[in-house]
Amino acid sequence: MSRKNSLLHVVTLLGLLLGLLVAVPAAQSAPEAPEAITFTGTELLTRPEANSISVTIVPNAAITLRYQYSTTSGGPYTTTGNTSAAANVPTTVVLGGLNANTRYYYRMQYSQDGGSTWTTRDEYSFWTARAPGSTFTFTITSDSHVDIVMGVEATWTNVSNDVLNRGAADFHLDLGDTVAIRGLNPGCGSRAGVQEPASVLQPFQPVARGLPGAGQP
Repeated sequence: MSRKNSLLHVVTLLGLLLGLLVAVPAAQSAPEAPEAITFTGTELLTRPEANSISVTIVPNAAITLRYQYSTTSGGPYTTTGNTSAAANVPTTVVLGGLNANTRYYYRMQYSQDGGSTWTTRDEYSFWTARAPGSTFTFTITSDSHVDIVMGVEATWTNVSNDVLNRGAADFHLDLGDTVAIRGLNPGCGSRAGVQEPASVLQPFQPVARGLPGAGQP
């Protein structure tokens, strides 16, 4: 083989190797999984009307959310439009076009990627307003002072389950004075000072999630 041909073969081989290097894409790192979403305020029903009801949540991160609702547990569902929810800010969505005096089942779906994928939360229910003159059941709490009077967590859980769920109430009224801030350290009147004892109540709000107005401070 001549020296010229040998040089040509070497150049051709180098060209093929360079072509392979260009053609092989660099290894791609796996996309990072989004952080888990928690809710400092879970689904809270308010303003029950004959044909609508409001649902408020407080996520700990910015998300896109929507609600699905149906008169049958498990669907088929009617789905609301998408709503953008900012982190640590209450976001309220009105479910409209409902039938009066009717039980509805609802669930929230949220997305962390702008709506490409959705996470579905548990299903709950509510009842739209009854006709004037109808009988109904409601519950009332006042001065519960969950952080001092009712004592341990188990006591509040038992009372919540008994009072709020036993009678299948149509709605719940919390007259306030729920937490005690007197007797705390100086500065308890600050926002942080009030939020700390108020946080004692938060784990028990989901107990009454199916009651419009339940869990309000």
